[in-house]
Amino acid sequence: MKHGLYETREAWLRAARDAMRPWFAEAGHPLPYMVHLSVGWPSRGGTAKRNRSIGQCFDGRISEDGFPHVFISPTLPETKPERILDVLLHELVHAAVGCEAGHRGEFKACAQVLGLVGSMTATTAGAELTERLERLATVLGAFPHAEIQIGKGRVNDPTKPAGPDSGEGPDDPKGDSGPRKQGTRMIKLTCGNSECPTMDEKTGAVYTVRTTRKWLEVGVPSCPCGAPMTERL
Repeated sequence: MKHGLYETREAWLRAARDAMRPWFAEAGHPLPYMVHLSVGWPSRGGTAKRNRSIGQCFDGRISEDGFPHVFISPTLPETKPERILDVLLHELVHAAVGCEAGHRGEFKACAQVLGLVGSMTATTAGAELTERLERLATVLGAFPHAEIQIGKGRVNDPTKPAGPDSGEGPDDPKGDSGPRKQGTRMIKLTCGNSECPTMDEKTGAVYTVRTTRKWLEVGVPSCPCGAPMTERL
């Protein structure tokens, strides 16, 4: 883990938030005076093998001080700060427009103005925004973090206690003594067109398929609307 200008992950995230404030003002959706930022597990799906949740925003109305809380998953790698920043940006959009908007309406409008693309439930940074985030990451310096790798070695479920009683003790014949052999992993792809005609008006769900990494290396499938599919993390 490399240390740069900031000693903690939260300090790095706060600096990123403050650098992004003018972006939201320009988009017509200013951020609240305070947005609490932490690296931590989302309330659900944070350790899932598929469709893992990598960020979550809690509305300020359920916070004692009235300000939103944003959590960024510790499974994101510190080697890709621009990805951490685009996940942060997505969650800050929720904080700016209010969580009641879900991923439609004001959320979608603000996200697209800022440069987030793809399915609104799993956005990524467009080309221009990626360059902007890369420049910001350079200014911020190293993200003082170490990725938690679910399923690597003996770390399979951080919510499950370690020790003989859990079947993970070193002397337990059922214990996990090293990395397990990984089977074929099906990867979820969704339409990358934010205006896809297959989108469900109520849920925001779009056309979805699953395939393996092997076939993705051959070629990326397309949605019936003609847009290329994108991998959902």
